[in-house]
Amino acid sequence: MNVAVTGGNGFIGSNLVPRLVKEGHSVLILSNKPPQSLLDNIEFKECDITKPDQVNSQLKDVDAVIHLAAL
Repeated sequence: MNVAVTGGNGFIGSNLVPRLVKEGHSVLILSNKPPQSLLDNIEFKECDITKPDQVNSQLKDVDAVIHLAAL
């Protein structure tokens, strides 16, 4: 499954993302700052999640969204 995670760099997201990858999912982190490191099957896209146009354009091939960002 292709999963997008907002807040993937935060406390919860940084613990969830590796677990999703371990379970066999491909993860797209949507954030305004890049993660410190990326594992295989993790992609990062710089995105301002307060702007729907930016978010919608990144979700074309995504099966699920997990919203963990503070906003």
